[in-house]
Amino acid sequence: MMRKLVTAALLISMSPAPAFAIDPEVVKTCWNLAPNDFSIGARTEIRIELQANGVVKAIDVLRYEPDTEDGRRVALSAARAVTACGPYDGESGEFLITFTPDNSASSSIITMPDNAGGTDDSLANEIQKIIDGQ
Repeated sequence: MMRKLVTAALLISMSPAPAFAIDPEVVKTCWNLAPNDFSIGARTEIRIELQANGVVKAIDVLRYEPDTEDGRRVALSAARAVTACGPYDGESGEFLITFTPDNSASSSIITMPDNAGGTDDSLANEIQKIIDGQ
């Protein structure tokens, strides 16, 4: 299975649009953040698996920062954004996306997670509810 790496952030500069099934420009329009989310140093790395019809099959939060309730809330909002903007046209498969609500950056950096240890079951269960539309 091929892995594609994409970045989504509130401020992003890309040209032309990437040929990925999950377009960061589209996802960021579905990402709802509170004003204080810009000052907490939030960063969320998630792995998304798409079915052949472009519907989200699975989301795994690989890491989120800060390791607080605020960081967890931002991670859940990133998962909601991915599901809310679907289904996606293009290829099915697995995608890695880094969400960084940084309003001081001129663009986002594409990164590969250093540690794919996942998160606790309660967060995974909440994300599954998002995918299931609950």
